[in-house]
Amino acid sequence: MLDEIDKQSNTGVDHKITKKITFNELAMKWLDMYKLTGKKDNTIETRLIQLGILNKQMAKIPIDKITHLYYQNIINGMSNKYERNSLLAIHSCAGLIFKFGVKYKLMAENPAKDIVIPKKVKTVEELQKDSTEKKYREREELETFLEATKNSVLKISVTFS
Repeated sequence: MLDEIDKQSNTGVDHKITKKITFNELAMKWLDMYKLTGKKDNTIETRLIQLGILNKQMAKIPIDKITHLYYQNIINGMSNKYERNSLLAIHSCAGLIFKFGVKYKLMAENPAKDIVIPKKVKTVEELQKDSTEKKYREREELETFLEATKNSVLKISVTFS
């Protein structure tokens, strides 16, 4: 009992209440507030899509059970299914929701803070499919091309990067 009172006094979070609030309930409260910020309809729709993805993973989970490690595992699991930029956007949405929870004393800390977004490592097959050969020319090919253009009537500008 004293431990519970001590936790509440340090964070201001009433754990009896947070045990009953699910991620989806917190997200809906956040969304109601987010809509009031004057964001464009497209932004709201994008956040709804991201929220749907997050809800597939943790809609019914009580927010007091969503720890940093739990959320990191969610992100890691989604990294195989979504491109990195999509995952960053989904994570951004989750961060806003958790930040809202902390602000209104529904969560002690933001589990999205300091999360690592995994980078995909390309397989040998993917590297072989990547047609870098088509993007670059060999030195000999460039020399032949430049030699041919020296005598050309047309002026050609070549940029090297």
